[in-house]
Amino acid sequence: MSQHKIKLNGALNRLFLEHKYFTCKDWSLKEVGMFWDSVTDYDDINESTYTYFRRFTNSWEMAKPYISNNMTMLDIQARTGKGTEFWFEKGVINKSYVIDFSDYLLKVAKKRLDKLSYNCEFLKILDYNLPFSDNYF
Repeated sequence: MSQHKIKLNGALNRLFLEHKYFTCKDWSLKEVGMFWDSVTDYDDINESTYTYFRRFTNSWEMAKPYISNNMTMLDIQARTGKGTEFWFEKGVINKSYVIDFSDYLLKVAKKRLDKLSYNCEFLKILDYNLPFSDNYF
């Protein structure tokens, strides 16, 4: 697990942001992205929780009846790309559109998935108008 070292000015800024995140009812996708850009230890936090990996394995069992080989995947809020990696390892997808609101998390996902030579396109979105035609997936 990572060590968290916070300087006073960083702690005050984080406290301000946490207050904003807890009290703001409506977040724009840009604000969602800004929040996730600030969570640089996302994988470290999730590795310590059993449910993080279980959500992928549970979805595999539920999705089996609907899956065929060589599918194209849309991974919205892909975070660090572990979901896309999971499905590529199952051998059922040949391409994934990896989409997130966070520049930082897309960079982490790209580094992870490029290293594995998976066929992925990485897109940052700030609204719900996705650049795909109807019934593309």
